[in-house]
Amino acid sequence: MITDDECVVMQPAEGTPVTGAAGAPTLVEARAEAPGGLVEVFEQVAAVGSSPPQHIHHECAESLLVIEGDLRFALGAQTADVSAGGFVFVPKGVPHTYTNIGRTEGRIVFWFTPAGRMADYFAELAATKDLDERKLDDIAQRHGVEIIR
Repeated sequence: MITDDECVVMQPAEGTPVTGAAGAPTLVEARAEAPGGLVEVFEQVAAVGSSPPQHIHHECAESLLVIEGDLRFALGAQTADVSAGGFVFVPKGVPHTYTNIGRTEGRIVFWFTPAGRMADYFAELAATKDLDERKLDDIAQRHGVEIIR
């Protein structure tokens, strides 16, 4: 629900399902357009051993709240292991990724501030047939993301 004052209220499992990086099931809870471009919010499932490619957001910072699981975050030149209840903030311009190092699926809530174009990024990834590195790089660049190789 979006209130008249652009407050965003989401109940559990509300939102728009999309496919995230590395095929992760993702639920878009707040798109950039809804709260006036201030925030975009997702909930994502991280399969055991899964990891999105290391990347940089050039247009927004990213905050991550680990809801379930055990994740290892690569943050610039350092790593940090974060369990359920832990929080990570990544300023724009910092290379980062995570890997589910646990024995069960992980769940993460992501906030992008100001809102990035991540919902459109995930939608374009999901709609692209035969996704290769070149196509991934092109899609990422159009949405303010740089894949680090």
